[in-house]
Amino acid sequence: MGRISTFIDTWTSRIANGLTIWPFLPVGGFAILMAYLSTSIEWIAQFGAFGWLSVALGVFALTSLSLALIGGWRVNNAQARMLSRLSSDSSPFDPMATTFENKRIFLKDLVPAGRQHLENRKFINCEIIGPGNIVVCLNGRDGTPPLFRNNLYNDVDCIQTDPAVISKNAIYFPGCDFDNCQFFNLNLLFYGRYNPDWHWITPIADQPALIPSPAPSNN
Repeated sequence: MGRISTFIDTWTSRIANGLTIWPFLPVGGFAILMAYLSTSIEWIAQFGAFGWLSVALGVFALTSLSLALIGGWRVNNAQARMLSRLSSDSSPFDPMATTFENKRIFLKDLVPAGRQHLENRKFINCEIIGPGNIVVCLNGRDGTPPLFRNNLYNDVDCIQTDPAVISKNAIYFPGCDFDNCQFFNLNLLFYGRYNPDWHWITPIADQPALIPSPAPSNN
């Protein structure tokens, strides 16, 4: 893990994204260009229209195949990285530390079974891996709001919950900062709708329902 791994993943993704722009050029135009340039090659020119048409079809086929392979590689590479993260172990860390930096941390190793609170910790450039339910963006005991920024989410659902209701299956992180972290395979519970672009699976908690739910039948 660490900066080198992040750098490689970032630039690999950028290069692959750049290559996938080719279908919009489109591939056909590129094939025609290659066919036109091939007319200057004597052994192709001797076949006339058949020669440059064959080149065009060949370039089109090879380019399409290359793009398909790149797309398949990207999917397989992403799946392999995800499986590697979910099946590996946590990085060595001191569970009593107050700051965790560049660590891969499984929730089960960070918070042992039976505990529901972890207070006043700082997570910087860490991977937080579930499965599990965690409540984040909670103020510390002194009322100081936590830092929660520049994070990435992989297979994560966001849930807005009622502050008056205490979850029995979630772990609370009051006063904990998450800066430039990645979350994997988790449900993130919030008391507010902090970012509408996140993957929310619940309606806005303080918004009245337009159509009331029917009462359950007693029959």
